[in-house]
Amino acid sequence: MFAYATLELGVGVELCWPNRAQQKSSVENLVGFVKSSFFKVRRFHDEEDLQQQRRDWEREVNEERPCRATGIIPAVRLVEETPRLRALNVQPEELAPRIPVYVGPTGTVLHDGHAYSMPPAAISMPATLYLYAQRVRIVAGRMKPSIPGSSRRTRVPRWPSTAPPWWRRYRGNGASAI
Repeated sequence: MFAYATLELGVGVELCWPNRAQQKSSVENLVGFVKSSFFKVRRFHDEEDLQQQRRDWEREVNEERPCRATGIIPAVRLVEETPRLRALNVQPEELAPRIPVYVGPTGTVLHDGHAYSMPPAAISMPATLYLYAQRVRIVAGRMKPSIPGSSRRTRVPRWPSTAPPWWRRYRGNGASAI
């Protein structure tokens, strides 16, 4: 999943050099750094005091104090690396994992416990499910229905035309397969 996301976004990943423990540990220990250099050494009177001390601390660690891993002040490093930065190929909200699925004999695609309805012409076809944060798109051949709403919904809307003819005769014209 990580490799797919970095490829789609167009993000370059730089690995840490072997035997350079300072680089790797500084990334892995970010939470520990915040705890030990901010929370453990300060006392706060109220929420406003905490926010003021946080702003002062952020200014200090980003604009005054050199990083232990690189020996360079982060603000200076940002200015040096800004020319290397570029826009993402895909915005994060448009990034969707591609999941291979199958349209079943009832015209539904099942994924993660949810059933998604497809047109009758897509029955028994392989498909690709694109799982966005706020919607689901399923592509099976030329059929590309997009289902709005959260991709984590418990009930998915059904299209009456999805039900096979024998089911419509049994349940009536507006019935769905599941």
